[in-house]
Amino acid sequence: MKTWAATRCSGVLTSGCRMDQSLTPQILSTLERLAEAGFELLPMAEIGTHYVVARDGYVAMVDRREDGSFGSSGNPGKIGPRGFALFVRRGGRTVFASKGHEEEASAEVAAAVQTFAADLKRAIDGLSGPPDAMGADPVIGVLITGKKAGAH
Repeated sequence: MKTWAATRCSGVLTSGCRMDQSLTPQILSTLERLAEAGFELLPMAEIGTHYVVARDGYVAMVDRREDGSFGSSGNPGKIGPRGFALFVRRGGRTVFASKGHEEEASAEVAAAVQTFAADLKRAIDGLSGPPDAMGADPVIGVLITGKKAGAH
């Protein structure tokens, strides 16, 4: 029996992959976790090397491995009138940056993007529960602070 995730995403998976690739148990499990966390795959057949994952207006590209499984996710952002705008830190500010344009991100928006990225990483990695006890995910910490957790 197909799960919601497999039904919803199977066309996306096969559109950028070889037709002989199948939805392995590992891929199905990842799709189910993504669906449970409220994520969806955007159909971008022209991008064969990555999946484009979205939720609540934010997007991230996730490496598509040779076997069709999910790899690492890139920095989150959003798609707007100027195309993809990457969420980055510029000096003491957090912004969505696209070619020739920056849009300030409020503290609330920055927190929402951090939650998006942390939830996506947990869904892809097969982890459950919230980020570490400090409420900070080391990967997202690099995105916001420019430093790895524990780095000085």
